Amino acid sequence: MKKIIILELNNYHTECIYAQVLYLTKSGFRVEVICSQKTLKHLEYLKGFCPVKSYDFSEVLSFFKLWWYLLQQKKSHIVLNTAQGNRVLKLLTLPTFRKVKFYGIIHNLKKLEASSGQKLISRKINQYLVIADYLKESPAAVEKGIKSINTSIFPNADSFLDIPKHQNIWITIPGNIELKRRDYHWIIDVCSKNKLPNNIKFILLGNASKGDGKEIIDRIKNEHIENQFIWFDKFVNQNVFNDYIKKSDYLLPLLHENRSEYLIYKTSGTFSLSEAFSKPMILHSNFRNLNKYYCIEFYSNIPEFIHIISKQPVIKCKPFDFEKNRIQYLEALKLI
Repeated sequence: MKKIIILELNNYHTECIYAQVLYLTKSGFRVEVICSQKTLKHLEYLKGFCPVKSYDFSEVLSFFKLWWYLLQQKKSHIVLNTAQGNRVLKLLTLPTFRKVKFYGIIHNLKKLEASSGQKLISRKINQYLVIADYLKESPAAVEKGIKSINTSIFPNADSFLDIPKHQNIWITIPGNIELKRRDYHWIIDVCSKNKLPNNIKFILLGNASKGDGKEIIDRIKNEHIENQFIWFDKFVNQNVFNDYIKKSDYLLPLLHENRSEYLIYKTSGTFSLSEAFSKPMILHSNFRNLNKYYCIEFYSNIPEFIHIISKQPVIKCKPFDFEKNRIQYLEALKLI
């Protein structure tokens, strides 16, 4: 059996690994996951599927240890789960990986246009991949012949938590609170300047004690709109996360209407969650081009937004097609 190594040198994008492991193991391939020591705790569950090896990539010596290990894997495919950044550049500038084929997931296509380091990385990449079908149609992807894969599968973590929902409508904003990613002040303005039904609850599904959490929670309290929000002051484990997503009525990426880079260069993790759990998203009409790919309700102004969230979803989302996406992944890696 051919061996495939999935390699994540950074401390993020680990949510993209599970689907790849499933696609490969269910197709009869041997798989090994290599990650940083910091992310190992998030990937321990994969040991039920394949070996998981970790290195401390904050130490330069670890790159040489990994380099030497990879040199022994003469006919392996190596998938760089994040094919960008200084750590990847350090590894790929070491000689020589002639008998190893590198496939790399690029999470921001802008890097291909603007980064000199990315140009050096590109010399070693046999095939770039993106994790959203619409991104392969962007000019940068077409020029480079980039293939798309779908990693919208998340670990099952069945729990026995009894989360009371009653007649509430849950609109969930997944992820730790980061203002550079999501427009939290916009949703606070919507709640503070408009009279919303009491049964509408916005779920901040991430650790609000990190990042910009304090600033946003303080503002929610100052505006006296705590009754419209649910948040968490600690790490949200997988079973709690899954339960809230499953019970949600809508997912809210909370992208500012002018964030056009999400149409051309990168995708949002909420898009993947929408696919994985068959939950509709709510987006500004500036993102209407995504309607071909995802299950979305669109609004053009705040009254339209309030109208959408004031009722249960009417739109029906398609279930995730595992077999179709397994074949697409294997084809992208030239394994079939």
